[in-house]
Amino acid sequence: MVLVGAILSSVGEKSKKKKADEDEPEKKKKSGLNPKIILFTGLVIVFGSVAGFLFIYMGYQKSNDLYNNLNEKYVNLSETNQQWYDMMDVDVSSLEAINPDVIGWLYVEGTDISYPILYSGDDDKYLRMTMDGESATAGSIFLEGYNLPNFADSHNVIYGHNMRNLSMFGSLKFYKTDDNYLQEHKYFQIITADKKYRYEIFSYFDTDAAFWVYGVPYSDSDEFGDYISELLNHSYKDIEIGKDLTSKDKVTTLSTCSTSGRRFTVHGYLCETY
Repeated sequence: MVLVGAILSSVGEKSKKKKADEDEPEKKKKSGLNPKIILFTGLVIVFGSVAGFLFIYMGYQKSNDLYNNLNEKYVNLSETNQQWYDMMDVDVSSLEAINPDVIGWLYVEGTDISYPILYSGDDDKYLRMTMDGESATAGSIFLEGYNLPNFADSHNVIYGHNMRNLSMFGSLKFYKTDDNYLQEHKYFQIITADKKYRYEIFSYFDTDAAFWVYGVPYSDSDEFGDYISELLNHSYKDIEIGKDLTSKDKVTTLSTCSTSGRRFTVHGYLCETY
């Protein structure tokens, strides 16, 4: 009986081992990943990333080419002139003939911020569209829709994208990251078909997208005086401008994206007109 039991036990162990050996390939097949699928997935990710990069790059290049051509054809820059109003001449009338929504030209002195200013009354129109009507990530520089298109308001707001290649308003960030930047670039100009306006920067800071800073227009002088005081109080830096600002001054704000849900704003007061 002992012998029979041993034989049966041996047969049982062999049967279990055989079954385990038969099941093993099936388990491996279920848990393994097909190398071809892995390779295909990897290629899809790589090609998708490359395509996305090329799409962004081509969009940037398209905008750069347009605005470079406009600067070459319609702008005469001569920063060696002693008078500020002789630094830049722009054929705004010809630009208006191309697109009636062109109302002027913005130039931050000594920088690459040199673009036409668009106005349609609709803040969405030029958000992703160039002045020639083409779709582009960089869009256009445009004036707030609630403003008057002749820059007569006490407060004007001009918008531009914060582009990674520093085009449009991408270089405005240097005001808060470079201590010497303001000293070298204290002024910006708005050039129209018949006038030139020069603004001296007196404040800059980050703010919420729906903050009071975007209030336009101001009809009450006392309220506008309080607004200017708030701009000074919120500034990242106390800026010496050689005068005390009052409710009679005119202010233009340059606004661009900052961190998520935030905006970076640069504020200048009208110091000279030509």
